[in-house]
Amino acid sequence: MTTRAIAYLCSEYPAISHTFIHREIESLRKAGMIVHTASIHRPTNLSVMTSAEQLEAEQTMMVLSQSISSIIGAHLHCMYKNPTGYLRMATGALKLFTKGPKSPVKALAYFAERISIESDLFEIAPLQTQTQLAFLVDENAPKLNLKDKFIFTCAPIGWEKQRERDYFLSCLDCVTNNQLKGLPSDVTWLNSTSPKNLEDAEDLSKDISLYAWLAHKFPKHFYQLDELPALRNKVNRYIEAALLIQAGYRDTSKELMYQIGRG
Repeated sequence: MTTRAIAYLCSEYPAISHTFIHREIESLRKAGMIVHTASIHRPTNLSVMTSAEQLEAEQTMMVLSQSISSIIGAHLHCMYKNPTGYLRMATGALKLFTKGPKSPVKALAYFAERISIESDLFEIAPLQTQTQLAFLVDENAPKLNLKDKFIFTCAPIGWEKQRERDYFLSCLDCVTNNQLKGLPSDVTWLNSTSPKNLEDAEDLSKDISLYAWLAHKFPKHFYQLDELPALRNKVNRYIEAALLIQAGYRDTSKELMYQIGRG
């Protein structure tokens, strides 16, 4: 009877969270099977692992640590031993590369499926807004890499207002085309106390918040983070003053008391 040989490939092996995989491999070896282990990355936290796990790490092939010549040699060996199987593997890898989860929509769908939980104590927040943003990002920036796409799908914006989406897309366009984007413009009505621009002030405040968030993610594109606090404070002062006027304070004693209290 021919002894079967199988291989386990993990992103990181052994790992503290992979104890069950290690036990499974040990059981298969005790049953007489030949088991080869491979890890994409070198394992971390080896110092806190058991001696058996440390020995397993020494016997595991680390993929990213292999030399180019050894990788080419392995491909040539597989082609020689099983050309049909190698061609089938290469075709499958190409399909996975071209049709895999490059889209943040697919990534989010997978994420939502994996974190789903049925419990009387816990509830997972819906990913509807993120999914909608993912579709928007995919449609308007198809060539952006998956990492940056995912960052934009996490942006703190609402989905309801077209104006808010338009500003979001202008920010996305700057990153996609490797351009700089300054802070939202300082408008003249910020120097007034008229409440007629309160809704505009709310929109501007949201733009500033999005700019601040993106400036921490893409500092080379959103480069005016140092100037942002002054504009935010100006918007906040306008909103406070306009709300007082709207409430009927104007130049009454109540407004004077409010101003003295702030002083």
